[in-house]
Amino acid sequence: FDLITLYGTFHYLVGTEKQTYALKSAYDALKPDGQICIQLPNYWHPIEPFTKLWFVHWLPRQLSDKVATRMGKRTLLDIEHQSPVHLSQMMKAVGFKDINYLPLGKFSDLPKPLTYIACNTYIISAKK
Repeated sequence: FDLITLYGTFHYLVGTEKQTYALKSAYDALKPDGQICIQLPNYWHPIEPFTKLWFVHWLPRQLSDKVATRMGKRTLLDIEHQSPVHLSQMMKAVGFKDINYLPLGKFSDLPKPLTYIACNTYIISAKK
């Protein structure tokens, strides 16, 4: 493929091994100089995107799920958020190059370090 897009799906792969496998599979399916674009919620944004609870996703996994479900929100055990930095490292380990971070949302025009917290979603793109 010339392009692979994962829009709103990657965070449903729970576990680093599943996410790494998906990245490796995408890498193998791309033509030379093919590109991947992944859009997902920003782990560092203080508001968890599905429950709208502040900081709950920063807690240990089992505890965050207990807090969310006790407050009448959805389970968080079927989601694995990744920070832009960690996802970039995973992609680099698989072989991707030219990895770019693009913040999305109304705060995307802030200086880059601030977007890591202010923007609730982001896109990571990379080339084979």
